[in-house]
Amino acid sequence: MNSSSYPQAAKAVETRVITLTLLHPIQSTPVQSWTFERDDVIRIGRSTDNQVVLYSAVVSRHHVELRQSADSWEVVSLGANGTYIDGKRVIRVPVQDGLTFRLARSGPNLQVHLGAPPAGRIPTKPSDVGTVGRPSFLPESDDDIPNTLGLPNIADIDSKLLESATNIAPSENPGTSSNEPLFSPTTGRPMRVLQTIGEYQVVKILGKGETAITCMAWKNGHVVAIKTLNPQWAKDKLAIQQFTQLAHSLEPLNHPSLPRVVEVLTLEERVYLVTEMVYGQSLSQYVNNYGPVSRSEVIAWGIEICEVLAHLHERGLVHANLTPAHLIRRSVLRSGHGIVLTDFGLIRMLNWQTATGFDTASYAAPEQRNGVATFQTDQYGLGTTLTFLLTGQEPGDFYGQGGDGYRFYPKVGGEMDSKMGDLLLRLTHPEAEARFGDIQEVMAALRQVI
Repeated sequence: MNSSSYPQAAKAVETRVITLTLLHPIQSTPVQSWTFERDDVIRIGRSTDNQVVLYSAVVSRHHVELRQSADSWEVVSLGANGTYIDGKRVIRVPVQDGLTFRLARSGPNLQVHLGAPPAGRIPTKPSDVGTVGRPSFLPESDDDIPNTLGLPNIADIDSKLLESATNIAPSENPGTSSNEPLFSPTTGRPMRVLQTIGEYQVVKILGKGETAITCMAWKNGHVVAIKTLNPQWAKDKLAIQQFTQLAHSLEPLNHPSLPRVVEVLTLEERVYLVTEMVYGQSLSQYVNNYGPVSRSEVIAWGIEICEVLAHLHERGLVHANLTPAHLIRRSVLRSGHGIVLTDFGLIRMLNWQTATGFDTASYAAPEQRNGVATFQTDQYGLGTTLTFLLTGQEPGDFYGQGGDGYRFYPKVGGEMDSKMGDLLLRLTHPEAEARFGDIQEVMAALRQVI
């Protein structure tokens, strides 16, 4: 396709400033933006030597270049999987303000703005580029947003947020579950604000568990997830101490299968954990929509889960709430990792002695009912989760009386041969010490099943 396919000439560039915005794959809302002021060529691709790095299996190492010549910009496709505009593959086209192009047929969507970025969409600095979906906040405040809109403040979080969360299933990832427009397609600002938390504007309630409530919020053009304690725990000194300890223990973690922590806020004696927003579908939703998963895929996912558990265990952290609902398949990959472990409000330091907050008791290890969580506890959750992925049946269907007394007995057959069955039996042994020594041994056992 050549430039004659476009009826309008490329818009004249009055300034060298150009802004690229990554769009949400379902809602077409802004996820992350980059602004460049002095670049003649902007490179986009999977390789880290690009100015805009997009980790996706369909994105080439060097996929697209935006080139400036005279008073105009043009998009030049370099990737093997092609670049598409309005569903048509293009090689070289002029840039108009607002042009949207897709990397490969199913890859990320990027929108181009010439000149200054749209109002309310504060871009990421080029030096911050590196991972899709990691919110990078600039220190400037959004001065043109008045603070006199009559919005409830954080003191009202108990009644306002919980009223909105009444009918929400706490374990499901809502990133793709609603067609309701949350953001203006022209300005990128929230269409409706439930309340404010500091400089964050809450736009949606994501879930409510036994201990915490999670919401989607917006600040300076970036969407994040914010978690805080439920009202019944918000005044409990021990709960506050443990939640604060948890939040700060997560700050230094950097793993592609963990949501990145943006910051930990303390406002009016309330602690808020702010993390990147992970877009995708939970493994629970995936199986419910498409049925059981093949053994090879389950093993691949199991190894990926083991890798992130190893990262946590090496730092003294136990997740203690591993279920398919807390594992998300990213819609945009990060460093090749497609599975993300979520719901960090329930990660326990080893000295935590609490048995509350389990969404599905049948996934939980027996020792958790006594308020105990060890590294082997995560193995139990892994075993019940893998069983669900292989069979499409909830773990409760596999508890019964047998040779080892009343316990979890995964049925062996079909995709679950004897090796896989033995592995699942050991992972879900009622006695923690009878499971594997550590998560590295579990990974080795999964590879032997292959």
